[in-house]
Amino acid sequence: MSKTPYQYDEGVLRERLVLLQRFARVLFACACAERLMPAAEWCCRRTGSSIFLLAREALDVAWSLGVSDSLPIEEVEALRERLEATVSCDDVGPVPCSALTENAVAAIAYALRIWSVDDPQQAVWAARQLYEAADSIVQQGSAVQTYVEDIDKEGPVQQVLGELDSLFDDLLHPDPPLLRSRARVYGRTFLGLLTDDHGLAG
Repeated sequence: MSKTPYQYDEGVLRERLVLLQRFARVLFACACAERLMPAAEWCCRRTGSSIFLLAREALDVAWSLGVSDSLPIEEVEALRERLEATVSCDDVGPVPCSALTENAVAAIAYALRIWSVDDPQQAVWAARQLYEAADSIVQQGSAVQTYVEDIDKEGPVQQVLGELDSLFDDLLHPDPPLLRSRARVYGRTFLGLLTDDHGLAG
């Protein structure tokens, strides 16, 4: 019996995120961002952008906030504002580097903002970054001047939706190091979708 395909529904995501505590929402957003980091690093190396170093620093801080509240809100907000103000990565060839890098940066910014405002919607928007990144890869790999309409049925998007679903299971008993490790493993898979679909390497 075939498995029912995942569907992207921000209303359902929000309902599930409302049930989580603030630290778990931070971890959720961090896990979304971490899944995009290998692709963001690859893109920034390809384009010569330096944003990845700051993004990595900011995400490490966000992960720490999912464990303890060791930083004042003012410092967290200052880091988020610096991250958002520094985004600059030019597209190169057929690869959507700007979009993918900005997706990663936005997810990190939402993770930091959750700590400041404790708003479940910020976590929803972090998930949207991962979804949009998968959408971008599918669209870039489609035939010229062809737009893929039913995007949720596409392989890369189904993978991402499956990751989001399993992430909620992991957050029932949060283990930050395990969450981070699993996010990094999938991040390498996601990078493979990008490079393989475009016949690119290095």
